[in-house]
Amino acid sequence: MPASAASSTTVFKPTAVYSIGNNNQGQLGLGDCKSESTFSFLDSLSNVSVKSCKSSLLHTALLTHDHDMMTWGANLHFQIGHKGGANTSIFPSFVESLPFSVKAGAFPKDAILDLALGGWNSFALTKAPRTGASHIYTWGNNACGQMGIGSIFNIQTPSIIQSLATFNIVQIASGGFYHTHFLTDKGMVLSCGRSVDGQLGISNVIAGGGGGDADNYVAIPIRADLLSDIIVRSITCGVFHSLAIDDKGDLYQWGRGELRKESKDDVHYNPMNQFNRYDRTADMDRVSKITGIEGRVIQIAASDNLSFALTDDGVLYQWTCMDLTPIKLAHPEFNNHKIIHISTSPTHTGVILRPDDIESSSSSSSATAAALTDVNDQSNNSNSNSNNKVFIWANRSFSLDKQLHGSMFSTVTETKQLFNFPSDHQVVDLSLGAHYAVVLAEQRTTNNANTANTTITQS
Repeated sequence: MPASAASSTTVFKPTAVYSIGNNNQGQLGLGDCKSESTFSFLDSLSNVSVKSCKSSLLHTALLTHDHDMMTWGANLHFQIGHKGGANTSIFPSFVESLPFSVKAGAFPKDAILDLALGGWNSFALTKAPRTGASHIYTWGNNACGQMGIGSIFNIQTPSIIQSLATFNIVQIASGGFYHTHFLTDKGMVLSCGRSVDGQLGISNVIAGGGGGDADNYVAIPIRADLLSDIIVRSITCGVFHSLAIDDKGDLYQWGRGELRKESKDDVHYNPMNQFNRYDRTADMDRVSKITGIEGRVIQIAASDNLSFALTDDGVLYQWTCMDLTPIKLAHPEFNNHKIIHISTSPTHTGVILRPDDIESSSSSSSATAAALTDVNDQSNNSNSNSNNKVFIWANRSFSLDKQLHGSMFSTVTETKQLFNFPSDHQVVDLSLGAHYAVVLAEQRTTNNANTANTTITQS
């Protein structure tokens, strides 16, 4: 596989991207809208070296090693940053190579450092090549002011968030449906969007100063005053709540809620019909410290009424908005494996597994695309030499989803599924959307000379 390069002296490992599950909006990036029950290779990315992947409800984005951003999937709410055209972009497209608004000239080419996806919008963290100044661009649905542009109008093409120009933003957390957090290099959190569920970390009295009603929304990012005594190092969003790690390694959570699931319309995932089944209470303005986790937390994740913490020894904990007591997850598939990454969505949760007796390889390789992408031979039922495995399980019942989609219903798994990737694959990222998953793998060296039988199996 030809490797992409950020410069003439930097060469990256070959990468391969796979997707599985529902594809009714082209969110699998396969060039069609046909759902897949097995992981399928994205041939259109054969000559692209990918650094990370992110998935939301119905759209996906990739960050490449040479600082490009590629998006695809549903675009009804302008969430993939494509101007004009159909509601669905089947092939991945470079956001910066498409027609932009008048501010497009300020969107620096080859300077995208990170990206984030909300339920129906997107964000890009960029750095100006000459001045070194960082900027945040956003586009998509803005019904609750979650894009931080000072209004609740939707944005069709990438536009800069002017109010953040004086801050050095190092992380964007936008996995929630209606709220967003911006983390500065000083550990301060700026929040915007829906405030009624307590998810912003902003006290109810102050919330109205952000441009909206105290019980409705904050349209301009303001400091999360309830976190003023905490130096935050990592932050994430659930649907109606938020989660953060501070500089001491302590874990905090605020906000409360769970999506209503009373009829099939509740799982349609439209920004106008997603409701919190819990009524607002006074304790929604409280930031709670999460205790009872053994080991140092290295990654956090959140979705619909679920929170997760992964420790440095590969142990995964889970709790809810209503019960803040972490429980250690112990699926049989975790036995003799270390969890190295977690991803979650309103429908599924998944982890990347590494066998305890296999170390990650960091050696470079000049292997061709065939070594990573020949996954058509299904004769091998397992692959004990696989350096990484992906395990995905359902977060809830899908009975309403089946009523909504009928015979067209498709998902990753209705229970749980273990996917074994070939021995020359190093799975480095996993992202989950609503009923679909995307996996990023790098080429790795292997002592097994026979790499022709590179099969992705599932059990």
